[in-house]
Amino acid sequence: MDEDKLKTVVGRMRDLPPLPKVVSKMLAVVNDERSAAKDLAEVISKDPAFTAKVLRIVNSAFYGFSERISTVTHAVVILGYQTIKDMTLGLSVFEVLGKKSEEALLDKNKFWQHSLGCASAARLLAKYTSYPEPEEAFIAGLLHDIGKITFDLYLRKDFIKVMDLVDNEGLSMFDAEKKIYGISHAQMGEQVASKWNLPYTLRAVIRYHHAPIFGRGLNVFDQKIIAIVYFANIFCKLRGIGFRGDDIIQGIDEGAWNMLKLSDSSSLRILLQIDEEVSKARSLFSISESAESDGRGMLYKEENSKKKLLLIEEKLSPVNIYWMALSAEGYFVEREDSRNFDLSTLAGSDFDLILTDSEETGKQLKEMKMSIPVVKTDDIQRSDSVDYLNYVKPRKFVKAVGELLRKESVV
Repeated sequence: MDEDKLKTVVGRMRDLPPLPKVVSKMLAVVNDERSAAKDLAEVISKDPAFTAKVLRIVNSAFYGFSERISTVTHAVVILGYQTIKDMTLGLSVFEVLGKKSEEALLDKNKFWQHSLGCASAARLLAKYTSYPEPEEAFIAGLLHDIGKITFDLYLRKDFIKVMDLVDNEGLSMFDAEKKIYGISHAQMGEQVASKWNLPYTLRAVIRYHHAPIFGRGLNVFDQKIIAIVYFANIFCKLRGIGFRGDDIIQGIDEGAWNMLKLSDSSSLRILLQIDEEVSKARSLFSISESAESDGRGMLYKEENSKKKLLLIEEKLSPVNIYWMALSAEGYFVEREDSRNFDLSTLAGSDFDLILTDSEETGKQLKEMKMSIPVVKTDDIQRSDSVDYLNYVKPRKFVKAVGELLRKESVV
């Protein structure tokens, strides 16, 4: 990281609003080993607005308690120190930036939809991978892109140039930011989090959510939550939840995947649960549901579940964006390693489409002159970017596959 560039860009940022004073007091109590539940309740209760916020959280559909909680003390006892701290802190940051984001160049509603989707996916991933603080993962997912909205709100002139590179040259937001500012939204977000004195773990997630490999000098819990938010971000792109400025997935960190120890089946279950979790979480935030997502899952699954696809990979990796993107839309997708797969077994099979990332396999399949359409995955992606392996656009890929399946023949 170029420290001089970072200092220069941060020095240009003006008028970043502070967090409410009660948040600082709350963090001081939580971090004091001698404090008790009553101490935290006392700090919160002295601020009427914050009291209402805590009671709104604990009584929301997000937690679904059968009895209404009417006191802060009861809320702290039921949810615990860590959860109260994480949820109120996240909600406070959201409200501070949410008010300002009315002025944003980015689509405010879709940006926060993506953030909420990432938060919900991170909470699910935390539960599936036994991370001890699911709410911490939720808030980390919610705030992972605060550097992006900061660029938009406080460094607007250059952010317009960033969006021009994204829209007209096909760059990712991350690469466009590096080109214009010299730093990324991950670096900027960490600086904002530091100014607000957010907990170290949240700062680490914000800094490394695009590059978990660089966070491996951290303790195992910080590494794990970074990996969780990294994949939560990818899962939300696969589901098309909200819009963070681009729809590109750049490569996959297999080390992060191996750290979470997710199977194909568990990752697919998480993908299919995200929409429901987002609906629950909406009760905490003023984020409306995207019209484009209404009924999306049922419509896609009903139509696509009748289609059977075969994906033959040159190297069967632990995680494959194409497989997850298609499976998340309801397609039945079988995966095979091209190095060990006998192509002759395809004779008489009932696949609707064969996809492969192997040049050699593609040639062999064409020579077999089967009735099953065969398509190279890079042929679908290449129209979007020359560097298709590192710039996968999963939603466009799924749409293109759907269009291929609807044609009577595939050339």
